[in-house]
Amino acid sequence: MNDRIVTKTDEIMAMTGSDVSVDVSFATEPLSFIFLALVGIHMTHELGHRAMANAYKLNITAPTLVPSSSTGILTAITDLKSPPKDKNQLFDFAIAGPLAGYALSLAALLTGLALTAVADNSAIAGFPNLPVGFLRQSSLGGGLIETFLGNSIIYLPEGAENMQDQLKVALHPAAIAGYYGLLVNAMSLFPFGRTDGGRILTAMGGRISASVLGNIAMAILFLSGLVSGSNLLLLYFSFFLVFQKEQEIPAKNEVEPLSPTRILVGGIVFLVAIKTVSPL
Repeated sequence: MNDRIVTKTDEIMAMTGSDVSVDVSFATEPLSFIFLALVGIHMTHELGHRAMANAYKLNITAPTLVPSSSTGILTAITDLKSPPKDKNQLFDFAIAGPLAGYALSLAALLTGLALTAVADNSAIAGFPNLPVGFLRQSSLGGGLIETFLGNSIIYLPEGAENMQDQLKVALHPAAIAGYYGLLVNAMSLFPFGRTDGGRILTAMGGRISASVLGNIAMAILFLSGLVSGSNLLLLYFSFFLVFQKEQEIPAKNEVEPLSPTRILVGGIVFLVAIKTVSPL
């Protein structure tokens, strides 16, 4: 977002809980579009879970939205209240949300990039912008931006790494919402506890393997956040540790193995998630 919007957002967050009347006239149309598009992506993710729960007659909670000062919503939590029949049902319930969210995020990103590519200079001047450094945080998202817009738009010349937060790229609001959506859905696939990724890993490898690999993944996430100085990674680490560290409730039948097709799909989905959160 532009610096004015970020500054104003920080001021409002600092006043949260006070009696001060907040002027929200700064909420421009592009920002409103991005927020609503992100809400739509989150809701689509949750509808994926809901549709699978209905198909299997699983009892689940209503989604709990977790707020974020930068995007409005960080993520959502939906818990199982009744056990799935077997690992296949657990897998299907867990993966349905990210697949739906990824599909809409990719559609929004590609549509926004197409609109950015054909926009004239006056339209581009009104688009929000994101730092090149942030756009390079996703090999998948950044690669698509580079492919559509070309001209090495997020390329950093040698020795210019310290300028990656000053260099910015104007994008159609749909592209920004789609880019954020990819990151949010990728992080939902983080293989730990009751995240969607944790459920998928439990279905694929069993509870002991999921616990061991989940703890290793958390250590990597924490160290990555420290080394890179990424507050976002450290935020997710804290969120997972506090709210989603418990393993999912056991399925009624945890002896019958997951089907080979689901194992293949799970592996592909994890690779896509890694590609999404791996920097260029």
